[in-house]
Amino acid sequence: MVGQLNATPGWRMAHECGTMIIAALRSGPSRESPPLGQRTPANPPQRGSSLFSPQCGFCTGSWMMPRRLWPTCRACCPQAGHESLSRDGCAPRVGSQGTAKAGGGAMAGPELLAITTDEVLADDLLRLGAAAGARTRLVPDALAAASFWSFSDMVVLDPAAIGQVAAMGLPPRARVVAVTSAPVPGRVWQEAMAIGAHTVVTLPDGERWLVEAIAEAATSSGAAAPIISVLGARGGAGASVLAAGLARVAAAEGLAVYLVDLDPAGFGLNVLLGVDRVEGNGWDDLSAAVGRIPPRSLRSGLPLVAGIRLLTWTSAPAMLPPDGVVGSVLDSAARDADVVVVDLGRWLCAEGAAPRQQAVEVLSRSTQVLIVSPADVRAALGARRMLASGVLAGLPLGLVVRGPSPGALSGEDLAEALELPLVAHMPAESRLDRCLEDGLPPGRSRSGPLLGTCLRLLRGVARSSVAAG
Repeated sequence: MVGQLNATPGWRMAHECGTMIIAALRSGPSRESPPLGQRTPANPPQRGSSLFSPQCGFCTGSWMMPRRLWPTCRACCPQAGHESLSRDGCAPRVGSQGTAKAGGGAMAGPELLAITTDEVLADDLLRLGAAAGARTRLVPDALAAASFWSFSDMVVLDPAAIGQVAAMGLPPRARVVAVTSAPVPGRVWQEAMAIGAHTVVTLPDGERWLVEAIAEAATSSGAAAPIISVLGARGGAGASVLAAGLARVAAAEGLAVYLVDLDPAGFGLNVLLGVDRVEGNGWDDLSAAVGRIPPRSLRSGLPLVAGIRLLTWTSAPAMLPPDGVVGSVLDSAARDADVVVVDLGRWLCAEGAAPRQQAVEVLSRSTQVLIVSPADVRAALGARRMLASGVLAGLPLGLVVRGPSPGALSGEDLAEALELPLVAHMPAESRLDRCLEDGLPPGRSRSGPLLGTCLRLLRGVARSSVAAG
């Protein structure tokens, strides 16, 4: 048997190669060996350095992927030894739009990173990326996407990749969209929001929206305005009052403010602002506004009340807008304003029911979600049931406790029981109730607990936005 193996050319070649490797390891590096840069590519330079080429397969680490998934590469990477590797590493699954120009010129169109192993979904994403004028980079999993995660204009991923991104701990970023070819359960929505996904789009229904979002990814100017969503722990908690107060105080500080009423069971934020009837567009007029809404069109159509662009219902009965409309409106408002405040009805996040699509569109875009709770046991139980629904999992939550406390329950006790950060404690303000009864808007006074609370909350959100940006 040994003689037969020795007579086999393949076995003899493997034996000789093994002998050479062992001899090389024992003798150490040869003095006649060529420099490292001529044998294999050098270690990739750090991102941000002048030597880093985001299109080079070795700089980005994509040489570790299957060759067909390497990015389209620039032939003139400044690192010695990278050129030959880069020239051979162009991926056939990269979209034709926005490929590198001759001589290593800049890319045309937005950079789209698509994470999926579904061949049908991959073809759809390549087609939609081409329709948006984007250069689509297709990778199979989060590990392969890590090198491009922070540098792409937009990221789309399938439901299977959501858990991979969470497990790898990739840093939060803007413009992340989960894409699926079939309806998904509420659990997928919650997982997508937990990694900071913008929304979950189902194809082919959401193709138009996705194409417009991809096309806009590279042209959006500056960071979007923070979106503050306000929820009540129970009925009568004061969420609408706080939302209106935040908008009033922000407008008084000279900020461009949008106040969005998304509680069809409420009495209307226009009444809280002291206006019986508003002239302009409302949710009834925006029921077909799916897709990208030009900020100028949205701003010019909404009524201006006390320096606030107000979006509420202008006729009865108040019906929730169709799926996709709320997200489109918030995207447009965030591009136009300095701050957006949303009064979100708590029943949209009720326990035991699937979250309403409108609530998901709001929460997934929120910079801060404020839960307003009176300092009593009923509110604590209501907040606990709302948190148990799982809709708010993974979101930037903050607890605002409003006095008085009939049972001497402190804000710290309530925050500890709900396991939420206490961002503000607002003492009782007797004259506030009188002002509301007289039709005067909250936040009108130049002093008082409501004014101080709103100022602290706005400054806290501003600091968080600057740190995240």
